[in-house]
Amino acid sequence: MDVNALYDFDRKEGMIVEYPIKIVSIVHIEKLKMFYAGIMAGFKHLKTELDSLPVVRNGLGYRPEFYNQVLNEMRKNAIVGLFHLWLRELQHFLAIGGDVINKNKNVFLNKGHEFILGLFANERELTPIIYILEKYGCLTNVIKHGLGNSFEKLSDEFLYEPDEYKESIVIDGEAYDSSVAEAPFVLQSHIDELYNATIQFWEKVPEIFVVDCNILLKKNAR
Repeated sequence: MDVNALYDFDRKEGMIVEYPIKIVSIVHIEKLKMFYAGIMAGFKHLKTELDSLPVVRNGLGYRPEFYNQVLNEMRKNAIVGLFHLWLRELQHFLAIGGDVINKNKNVFLNKGHEFILGLFANERELTPIIYILEKYGCLTNVIKHGLGNSFEKLSDEFLYEPDEYKESIVIDGEAYDSSVAEAPFVLQSHIDELYNATIQFWEKVPEIFVVDCNILLKKNAR
């Protein structure tokens, strides 16, 4: 995409950018709702579809005991998709929106969630929402990239095997709890928490959000 072409509007140049966020929030909320509805529809039919798959001789076909593993992996994908839908839409709006043209705003297109959320750190109504979004930004990085800096920051709630993924097996007459699902563990409640946080973000952002590109340049230089 030629980002510079997106600035071909009849707007003046300036360092102070005002974003009328409320005007676009409804559109972003509707996109999130559609994505969430699609996720839920997929989960509803997951086990039925897996049960219909043939069991092949080489052992790589679906087995009922692998359902928890597949469910966990699909929930991870849902987290990544939902988080990036929210983040990309916000990055794009900050880069091409606002009342003035300033090509320094291009930096928003390649900055991560911590940088973007830092812009809203002084908005009190967003404080608890930012905390949740930062948590799922960290989880998203771990799901995508595995061990690393984000893994060290990952909330313990994603590392302990939940009862939902445990299955009782018997070995030599003794019962054990086992699961083939792999950490991080994602539950439906996590998807719902992230979804609600993304919706609340767009509902609680200020009517007009102001960015000083002079400060933006200093932050980007660090």
